[in-house]
Amino acid sequence: MTAWRDTIHNLRQRDCYLCHQPLHPLDDFCCETCINWCRPLPHCQRCGLLAAGNPTQCGRCLSEPPLWQQLTAISHYAFPLDRLVAQFKQHQPGLAKPLAQWLAAKIDSPAELLLPVPMHWRRRLERGYNQSDLLAHELGKQLRIPVARHWLKRTQHTAPQQTLARKARLSNVKTAFMANAPPQPLPRHVAIVDDIVTTGTTVATLCKLLSKQKIERIDIYCLCRTPPPK
Repeated sequence: MTAWRDTIHNLRQRDCYLCHQPLHPLDDFCCETCINWCRPLPHCQRCGLLAAGNPTQCGRCLSEPPLWQQLTAISHYAFPLDRLVAQFKQHQPGLAKPLAQWLAAKIDSPAELLLPVPMHWRRRLERGYNQSDLLAHELGKQLRIPVARHWLKRTQHTAPQQTLARKARLSNVKTAFMANAPPQPLPRHVAIVDDIVTTGTTVATLCKLLSKQKIERIDIYCLCRTPPPK
């Protein structure tokens, strides 16, 4: 209950979430200075990683294309967006709405259905909410897109991906998910919603499950894309 009380308090405040300076009446949750820190750098439109000239596909994607068609993020995992995402994941579920508004403005051709990355029930019990689910819910309202919350399911309580090396990440989520039978055929264009994409192993695993359906295009919507660990 403490987290929710803190959220209600912070939603009433008129200070910037990051620098805590008073907000301009036209600002939503961050001041213009902090927002300008989050300007995206040139990146590949498909994988979301840094690339000169904002190409549709970078050299990596041409040689080893990911299982999705496009990745859209607010920016890269750097100051100050990294602090906002950390607050959102840890104790500020109310940030889902303004972050979804920010992300929605980046999406040019919205998918027909949103699929949040599922969280194991044990971790959800520990945290109190699934941040990807909250983000998808608010993003769906912004874009007027339905959200399928229960079609994808996490069946294994695995170690957090950020604590593992790339090879370990692959095996960590290889059998961690399953897909229930959809109540009706899935649309041709869907998007997976997550908070952070690093190596892409989690969303790639979900893409493999989706490939068994008659889906023509899979996009990834996330708050930030962080370079994979070396």
